[in-house]
Amino acid sequence: MKRILRASHKTLMFTLILTTTAWAEDSRINAAYNTSIKPIFQKKCFDCHSNKPTFPWYYAVPGVKQLINHDIEEGLEEMDLSKDFPFASKENKAQAKLLKDLKEEIEKGDMPPFTYRIMHTDSKITVEEKLLISRWVDESVELLEKVH
Repeated sequence: MKRILRASHKTLMFTLILTTTAWAEDSRINAAYNTSIKPIFQKKCFDCHSNKPTFPWYYAVPGVKQLINHDIEEGLEEMDLSKDFPFASKENKAQAKLLKDLKEEIEKGDMPPFTYRIMHTDSKITVEEKLLISRWVDESVELLEKVH
């Protein structure tokens, strides 16, 4: 019986250490996100990837409202930035995968989408912002893959 209790105790301690380590890494990633990355995303991504969109004047135009709502719905399914890091997604992707996909979309120039950039001329992600996001993603993925 003592062996079972010792084994259970060791398993519990190991689980607590892993959970605490994972939480600490998520906290480090979130701190860096809030300082450097979130301000970029608030200006260029939150309209479709958060529950805090800023609707343009043309949102009231019949038909346009439905198109915008659809874009927001799709954006939130892919990645919801509303609650900081870790991000939510409909598919519950692993955070490292979600971040790698994010980096790829931004590097290809697919985010924000061209149709959004037409009406929001200041939404294009600059070269400097791409580098900052890329560095944050790489560092975050490295931390996540060490722990998870």
